[in-house]
Amino acid sequence: SDTTSQNFDLPMTTQPFSSRLIPLVLLGVFMAEQPTPNEQKLMRLLLAERKTRAELEQRIVTQEQALFRSDVITQQQGAQLLAQEKLASISTLAAGLAHELNTPSGFMRCNLQLMLKHWQTIREFVERTSDQPSQLAEIRKELNLDYLLEDGTDLIDESLLGINHISSIVQDLRMFAEDTADLTGIVDLKDCVEQSIWALELEGAALPALHQHLQQVPRFAGDSDKITLAIMQVLNNACQAAGPSGQVWLDLQVKFDTHIVLEIRDDGPGIASDLLNRIFDPFFTTRPVGQGRGMGLAVARMIMTQHGGGIRVTTEAGLGSKFALELPVPPLAL
Repeated sequence: SDTTSQNFDLPMTTQPFSSRLIPLVLLGVFMAEQPTPNEQKLMRLLLAERKTRAELEQRIVTQEQALFRSDVITQQQGAQLLAQEKLASISTLAAGLAHELNTPSGFMRCNLQLMLKHWQTIREFVERTSDQPSQLAEIRKELNLDYLLEDGTDLIDESLLGINHISSIVQDLRMFAEDTADLTGIVDLKDCVEQSIWALELEGAALPALHQHLQQVPRFAGDSDKITLAIMQVLNNACQAAGPSGQVWLDLQVKFDTHIVLEIRDDGPGIASDLLNRIFDPFFTTRPVGQGRGMGLAVARMIMTQHGGGIRVTTEAGLGSKFALELPVPPLAL
C-alpha cells in the first residue's frame, strides 16, 4: 500500500553571535605570531560554547519534530476513532431497524399465506355450491367456512397492526433524521407539559401518581408540537419505570436566570450504570419485545438539540431516575 510521508524540516535558526565571533578570533590568532594565554583560553571557551549551543539547538529541533509527529499521529487516531464510532452507531441503528421490521414483516407474511389458503377454500366453496345449491349447508360445514371467515378477519386486523407498526418506525426514523426544525412558532412550555399529560391519559394506560410543580416560564421560539412530543416521550418513560403504583414528579422553573429546566423524576428501579450511555441510542430498549421500539429518548434528545437545548440524566439504583430537559432563556420576551 502507498505510504504518505511527512516533511518535518524546520527553518534554520539565526546564527549565534559566538559563531560569528570565533572566525574573527581565529583570524586574529593566525595573524599574531604567538597567541597569549588569555587568547588561548578565550578561544577554548568560545569553541566549547559553540559546541554546546549547537547540541542544544539540535536537541530543540529533534524535540519539535517529535512533537509535530505526535500531533499528526494524535489527529489521525482521533479521526479513526470518530470513524469507528460512526460505524458503530450505524451498525447499532441497522441492527435495531432490522429487528423491529423483521417481527411485523414475519407475521404479516404468515398471515398472507394463510389468507391465500382461506381464499382458495372460499373459491372452492363458491364453485361447488354454484353446481350443487341444495348441498350449500353441508359443503359450508365440510370446508369449515365459518371458521375461515372469522380467522380471515383476525388475520387482516393483525396484518394492519403490523403495517401500522412499520409506519411508526419509518415516521420515527424520518423525524430522527431531520437536521433542522421549524422554529418560527411560539412555545409555552407549561402548556406543552399539560398537553403531554393529557395525551398520556387519553391512551388509557394506568399512570402513577403525578406531582406537578409548574411555574410559568418565558416563552421561546420553536415548534410546540415537537416539544410536546419530546416531553411526552420522557414522561412516558418515567411512568413506565415507576409503574401504576409509583410516583412521578414534574418540576418546571427557570434556573440561574439562564436556563428553562423541566425535571421529570420517577421512583422506579433506576438505570444500570453500564446502560446509561446507551439509553439515547436509536432502537435501544430494555423492555420485552413488542413493548417498546427504543426510539422515544433518541427522538426527545434530537428535538431538544434542534431547539438549542439538551437532556441531562441522573440515576441511582433502586431510587429512580431524573431527566432534566434544558432550554436557554430567550434574550427577548415573546
